[in-house]
Amino acid sequence: MRNNFKYPHFNPIVMIMKNKMILTILSVLFAYTVQAQMTFVNKNTDSNFPSIDFNAVRTNLYHKINGHTKLWQFWDQVPQNYKNEAGQSIYKMTVYSTDAVAKRTFEISYTIPYGDANNRPFAYMKAIFIYTDGTPSKTIEENYALKN
Repeated sequence: MRNNFKYPHFNPIVMIMKNKMILTILSVLFAYTVQAQMTFVNKNTDSNFPSIDFNAVRTNLYHKINGHTKLWQFWDQVPQNYKNEAGQSIYKMTVYSTDAVAKRTFEISYTIPYGDANNRPFAYMKAIFIYTDGTPSKTIEENYALKN
């Protein structure tokens, strides 16, 4: 294709491609930093699980004990992208822990809406406790909002 512009070294198509490439790189870097550390707080302020946070390699679950919030469970993994549809990305994981008191299953997910600035990320956790002493099993479901 011949360049018919006054400036022979200026090609608008190349400039548009360079601008799109820079925008793409910046978008990827922004998305990575946004997901590098996310803290979600429980929508129910009376909950025993007041917050959950995710960094690049670890998930932390906090528990309220005697009125004080402390790190209770942590896993060296984070939710993985499960699906992208209807204007949102859903990340999900299931983890287990067992001790002398109970076998615990945690289903943790968070959703990042995109395309609408009014939608904020949110998280959900379902915890299933099967007690070893014969106490009836317990299921707890919690909903979280992204901390400002």
